[in-house]
Amino acid sequence: MPQGFALTSASSVEIVAAYAAPLTTIQAVASTPGWIVLGAFYLPKSCDARLDAMMVVSDSSLTCRVRLYDVTVDSSLGAAARVIPGGVSTSSETIVRQLGGVVALKAGHIYQIQAEVTGNSGDAYFGVVPTATITN
Repeated sequence: MPQGFALTSASSVEIVAAYAAPLTTIQAVASTPGWIVLGAFYLPKSCDARLDAMMVVSDSSLTCRVRLYDVTVDSSLGAAARVIPGGVSTSSETIVRQLGGVVALKAGHIYQIQAEVTGNSGDAYFGVVPTATITN
């Protein structure tokens, strides 16, 4: 029967939840940009991951978008390159879960989860992001 503990090295990273946005209501704007920051996280180790968000809008004329944004200043990146590919969107009036494409995230970077709702404006037009995180 084995006794004691030993350290082992792993060749992969498992993402439990780097950040999970709280239930957030986002007021709609007529057109982009209307991005707000839902939260941010520091990534200690490089990994492949995907955006995982639950979203809903108050009216089918709206589109809710969620994306990752690299906050870390990197001279090799232009401003547009800071938006990480693999964002997700919906125009659904019932809650849906959307998974973005797999992307490579860099160790030592700070990432924001941002959202916007576009297509109309006024008190009756909004979106809700119950949760947004990264997963593998």
